[in-house]
Amino acid sequence: MRKSLFTLLRLAKENSVLFLFLFWGSVVFIICACQSVLFYMLGFSGAAMVHAGLRLFRQGQK
Repeated sequence: MRKSLFTLLRLAKENSVLFLFLFWGSVVFIICACQSVLFYMLGFSGAAMVHAGLRLFRQGQK
């Protein structure tokens, strides 16, 4: 798990689109999850961005 995380971070530095997906997705998710129920939809969209970034990452590894 830890090795794959470092690989992901290294690839994110090389691939700016992946970095943007992961970074901003997680930032949006954390901020919105700390707010109220009204922000949960934004939080889920942030999580969806992270998920999309991870899917792009997995496709790039194949």
